[in-house]
Order: sequence, then structure tokens, then C-alpha cells
Amino acid sequence: MRNFYTLMFCALSLLSIGLAIPFILKKVPPNEVYGFRTARSLANEKVWYAANYFSGWTLLIAGIVSLLAIIILHFNPQWVPEARYYGFVVTALYLAPLIIAVILSFVYSTRL
Repeated sequence: MRNFYTLMFCALSLLSIGLAIPFILKKVPPNEVYGFRTARSLANEKVWYAANYFSGWTLLIAGIVSLLAIIILHFNPQWVPEARYYGFVVTALYLAPLIIAVILSFVYSTRL
């Protein structure tokens, strides 16, 4: 079961990294589907690109941190000796950096 959780959350971390790259490169125009959407960013193209650029970097960093933490944990099973808790720990290692990235992005976007 450890391998399943490791593979699943490594894939999600890689997906986060992949989704961040177009934001960093400012390739995503304002839209209602994909991007860091707020009322201010949708109303102003400069705010859209600035907010998405910043959120792209935070998402990229969150994805890298999650990926590394999950891989390190996978190769150190003694850190979570009870297998039934492994899924919870890996989920937390994925979500914690992601939540921090979202909070930082909201704080940054309110200052634009």
C-alpha cells in the first residue's frame, strides 16, 4: 500500500509542477477555467499575469517540496512504522505545501 500512496502523491506533485510552468511563463491568458482567479485578476490583465506568475512559483515550489518529502519518506519507512498511518502522512506532506502556496498567493494578490 505504501507504493500506491507514494506513486499517487508523486504523480500529483509532478502534476502541480507541470501546471505551474505555464503560469511562470505567463502563457495563460485571463479566463474562467484555468489560473489563479479572483475578481481583481479577472478584471485587470496586469493583475492576472502578476498573480498567476506568483502563484505559479508558489505552486512549483510546493510541488517540489512535496515530491522530495514523499520520496524521502518512502525510503525511510521507520519514520512511519505503522502502515495504516502512511497514507495520512503522505497526504499531509502533499497538502501542507499546497495550502501554504494558496494562502501566500491570496495574500500576494490582495497587495496588487
